[in-house]
Amino acid sequence: MERKIKINSSARHLHVTREDLDILFGKGFELVKKENGDLIQPGEFASEQFVKIEGPKGCFPKVRILGPIRKYTQIEISKTDTYTLGLKNIPLRDSGDLEGSGTVKITGPCGSIETNGVIIAQRHIHLDEPTGKAWGFKNGDWAKVYVDGDRKLIFDRVYVRVKSNFAPEMHVDADETNAAYITPDTWGIVEKSDCCCCCSKKKSIIASYIDHTLLKPEATPEQIVKLCGEAKEFNFASVCVNPFYVKLAHAELKDSPVKVCTVIGFPLGASSTFVKAEETRDAVAFGADEVDMVINVGAIKAKNYDVVKKDIEAVVDAAAGRLVKVILETCLLTDEEIVKACEISKEAGADFVKTSTGFSKGGATVEAVSLMRKTVGSDMGVKASGGIRDYKTAKAMIEAGASRIGASAGIAIVEAEKAEIG
Repeated sequence: MERKIKINSSARHLHVTREDLDILFGKGFELVKKENGDLIQPGEFASEQFVKIEGPKGCFPKVRILGPIRKYTQIEISKTDTYTLGLKNIPLRDSGDLEGSGTVKITGPCGSIETNGVIIAQRHIHLDEPTGKAWGFKNGDWAKVYVDGDRKLIFDRVYVRVKSNFAPEMHVDADETNAAYITPDTWGIVEKSDCCCCCSKKKSIIASYIDHTLLKPEATPEQIVKLCGEAKEFNFASVCVNPFYVKLAHAELKDSPVKVCTVIGFPLGASSTFVKAEETRDAVAFGADEVDMVINVGAIKAKNYDVVKKDIEAVVDAAAGRLVKVILETCLLTDEEIVKACEISKEAGADFVKTSTGFSKGGATVEAVSLMRKTVGSDMGVKASGGIRDYKTAKAMIEAGASRIGASAGIAIVEAEKAEIG
């Protein structure tokens, strides 16, 4: 049986709640369907209503609302759109999964709101139940889709949604549309994906947050190889290893989506700026994708803020576009010092702030993560690390605003999540 599906491009748009629609357009306002606005999915439509979406650096003045109203407000944009808006670390998510999503300002004719809910939508397929059964797919499976034409390619890891009232259709965003030169007449051929079951979003949401970590001084090459194998199996965000093992981790993770993360000025942060920068260049040369540098804690406490900023700037420059996370060692700082460290890290061009090394007198706390998120806003990442050994704690950190979790207990965390969600 040929499993052929229509592929449609999903331009930036948003869905809104009743409450938010009242604020944006006035109490009791109802969305008006545009002429010929019915979408393929039953009951869904393009409305005549537009809003302005604003980020830290730019805006889109006319973004269409799709109806009907929903239980959550969700803004779906492309990766390219994030650059225009000035948003960083916007997650790739299935619809409705808004943990760790970005924040924007939305303005309508009657008012404005500031809300989270910004995601890059995971490419996905809608299937009705009879088609899903005939094609051998159930809800939560993954597919690969072959696209013919001038830019023929294969979309792998396409999330499959199966529901009784769905109509067969595939959705891709604007970036994917351009990459495959998709037109209104484009169809794809659907097959089962080779993606392992542990990649299934239904199996684990939290895995994509985790930096699978082994920073013990006694770590052996065999343990690093094992760490990398686990990271690939569970689809963790990265492995975090000491600089000596970056080359080995890079080799083990070649052709894998798992990133190689290492630590700089670790664990005290008291190295000179020159040494931190050179250590970063060395790590990048051996294949590091991300660097977690320790802030100069003493300089923060002494209010030598220019020293702190130049220290971070030097590492950001040496990282040459790789992701930079600044470890604050929050257990040694007051709330005021945490706020200042976050502000300086943001000014210096870092991508994340991180709570702890795990080698001091305390680790991550919900209070510190919440304060860090409040300070840096939505356009910077927050990594919680140190003492996170179970799913309950990891989930609490994410709910407080963490967009990455550093843990050596990643497998136990994922297994506990699976047990909870069934």
